This record gives sequence, C-alpha cells and structure tokens, in this order.
Amino acid sequence: MSSQIPRRKRRLAAASLGILLVPVIGYGAATLAAGEATVATETFTNVVTYTIPTETETETSPPVTVTETVTETETGTQPTTTEPPPTTTEPPTTTEPPPSSAVTVSSSGNDTACTRNGPPCLSFQRAYQLSECGETIDVLPGSYPAMTLREIPALSACTANVVFDADGATLNGGIAFGDNNAGSGPANPDTNAPDRLTIRGLAYSRTMVMWGDATFITVEDVSGGSVLIQGAQDVTIRDSEFGPCPSFPEVCSRFFILDGFAEGEPTRTARILVEGNTIHDYTITRASDHWECVFATGGQDVTIRGNKVFNCDTYDLVMGDNGASAGFSRWIVENNWFGDTCCFGGMRSTGGTSRESAVNLYALTDAVIRFNSFAPGQKVTNEGGGSVSNVRIVGNLLGAAGACASGATYSFNLIRGGTCGTGSMSIVSMPYVNASSAAAMDFHLLPGSVAEAFVTGTSSDASLDFDFDGEPRQAPRDAGSDER
Repeated sequence: MSSQIPRRKRRLAAASLGILLVPVIGYGAATLAAGEATVATETFTNVVTYTIPTETETETSPPVTVTETVTETETGTQPTTTEPPPTTTEPPTTTEPPPSSAVTVSSSGNDTACTRNGPPCLSFQRAYQLSECGETIDVLPGSYPAMTLREIPALSACTANVVFDADGATLNGGIAFGDNNAGSGPANPDTNAPDRLTIRGLAYSRTMVMWGDATFITVEDVSGGSVLIQGAQDVTIRDSEFGPCPSFPEVCSRFFILDGFAEGEPTRTARILVEGNTIHDYTITRASDHWECVFATGGQDVTIRGNKVFNCDTYDLVMGDNGASAGFSRWIVENNWFGDTCCFGGMRSTGGTSRESAVNLYALTDAVIRFNSFAPGQKVTNEGGGSVSNVRIVGNLLGAAGACASGATYSFNLIRGGTCGTGSMSIVSMPYVNASSAAAMDFHLLPGSVAEAFVTGTSSDASLDFDFDGEPRQAPRDAGSDER
C-alpha cells in the first residue's frame, strides 16, 4: 500500500574469502566450467564444491551458571505530629538497565581465556559453548574471519534460540552451520549442525551454509553474498540483503534451497521461509557460465514471500527437481517483485541477450505462484524440459505474454501483451509507480489501475490475506503484490 518499503539498514561486506561454493548448473548446450562435462538437453546437474577453513576446537565442560543475589532492605518511621501528616509523593520506581551479555565475542578476544561475565571470546563456536538457552551473545563491531558453528546437544534441546547479536560485525568470509562431510552422501551424512540459533545484524562476504540436520534457525537483518540450505528444517531468513555475487571469479554461491535427501543428507529440507529480503546482482561475468539468483531443487513447505529480486542471470528463481529422491511439496511463491533477467551464454557487459525468464518452473510439482509483480518483459516460463504438475499461477501481474508455461494452470492474471488461462486480461503497460526492472523498481500500484479488485476468484489460492507491505487484502483482491 505505501509508496515506501520499510527496510532495515543494509550492510555489504566486501572482503576476502572463507567459504567457497562453486555450483555448476547446465541446461541444453551450455558450456560448463573448465574440466566439467557438457550437460545434455533435459539433464540437470548440480555440483557443489566448497572450501571451509580448518578450525581446531576442543569441546569444553557444560556452561557454568553464575547467579548473583542482591537483597535491599529499607527501614524508617514517620514522625509523630499533632498536625495532619504532610502529603508525600513516593519516588518514581527506577529500572536498572539490563546487564550486558554474559558472553561476548571480540575481534581481539581469546578462546582460551574467555569466560561467562569475563573476557570475550574470539570465535562464535566458543561463545556458543559458553551460552545458555535463550541467551543473547553480543558480537562486538569489528572484522572477523570465517566462522563455523557446530552442535552443542544441551543447547539443541532448548525451547528458545541462542541469539548472536552482531550489528557492526563483518566476517571476511562466510559462516557454516555444521560441517560438510566430504561432500556428504548417504554413507556420510552431515549430522553436527547446530539447532535453535538466531543470527542478527551480521555482515559477511561469502556464503551462509546450513548443512544437514540444522533446525530452528533464524537469520534476520544480515547482509552477505548468499545462502545455501541443504537438509535444514524450520529456517527463517528475513529482512536481509544478498548480493552482488558474480559468477567469476566466484566469491559466493547463488541463493540455494537444495533438497536434503537428493544431496545425501539425513533430513529433507522443510519448513523454510524466505521473506522481505533484497536479492540482487547475481550476474554472469564469464560467458560460459549459467547463473541465477535463487535456485531450488526441492523441499517441503517452503514459502518465498515479499522479496525484491533483480539483476539476475539467468533467472530470478528457478525450481527444478534434482533426482528421483527429491521433490517439491507445498511451495508458495507470493507477493514478490521480480526484476529483469539477462543472458544465456553471454554477458550484460558484452551485449548479452535480454530474457523473459524471471521464474522458471523447470521441474516443479505442488506449488502456487500468486500475487507477484513482474517487471516489463518478465514472465513465468518452463525451460529445461522437466515435468511440471499441480502448479497454479494466480493473480499475478506478468510483464510478458507468449506461450503459457506447460503443465501449469493460470487464473486471474494481468498479462502485458496477451492472455493465458481463465479470467485473465491483456494490458498494454505495467501499472506501477516505477516500472524499472532494477534497483529503482517500485511495483506499488498507480491509483485507479486495472489491477484494482481484478482477482474475483474465491479459491484458497486466490484468497491471500496480506500484500507486499503486510497490509491486509480485501475481496475482490488487487492483482500483483500491492493492495491499494
């Protein structure tokens, strides 16, 4: 509804490297990185390699609880007088400021000497070992190396997250939740990822990786290169900024949501929320590369909501099954702004061909794509030859016409230059405040546009309660991400 999007302050870290992920995706006759095989038509290959800094850590005894008891006693008597007692006013009750965090991290800290309520630690892992359920760890502003967090069983049993409050802290590399065991696989799954963790305010230059059995992870108000989720469950990523990430030299991966079973993890990727983020500038900088902003190979109960995605090569979002054991269940893509895409086998800097492929279904089942706003020239497509079923495309503002994506059903969409499915209408231009396909985009609706009250459907897919800004929707709903 509003013309401004509330966004927390953003921080971009541009530093040297710590975690390196080099996924290679190929479609058709696209050429892969040197030494890799060409991917034939209708074949999907996902290769993830990585370098994680070696850390030597010794688990310590359980955290020591320090309890301080302060008792205050007040005594006194009122003087006796024959006159009426004077009116008295009780002094205002004062509230002492909350104590500082019991555990702190500093770029000048020492993991051997740090204690609770004492000297700071240097690593996140040591501070995590010293923390207690629901506690906030204060990460002081400064520059840090890459970090790895591993499971502490007592903290995994908590019902409240341990919070790393890291506003002003920058990692010169990435952060990993658990170790990747020699590329994982059924015989060697990743099982030492931490649980019940919140990362807040952190800046990092490479990739945040959630391996294996990580659960109940919240990431908010961070800025970094990218994210990789593989087998993690109950993950929320919100109000953050990811990118830029060039394809070469690769300093960070794409934003990956990978099905855990297909990658040999002990758990299937499930209950993932990606909300309110800006994901941008994942660009091809080597002509042979294939690159996009968000790549998914499966997962259950995944919601991608209210994000701003732009300057992505070759897709803003591609969803493709990565094998017989992978799969999509109950995916929701709603209230997003999808910007321009460019280049397959070329680069923007050398005149790469503009594309109309903001969202590629590739091989997708059981998903609804609803109430999104697409830049002029952008649409939903089905490239790569995969099978698509039970995919519903409802109430969107689509910036390009052409063939309907095979295997999907369309209803109540406004489409620039054409129609598709039931209840759709062709429009000449996109009714946005600013129809830019890049950073300046503002896909709130102009007053009086044809999108207002356009979606008259009453199915559950057409009955979205809120818009891009979190404002309530009313029936009949406006098409696209904004409800005026």
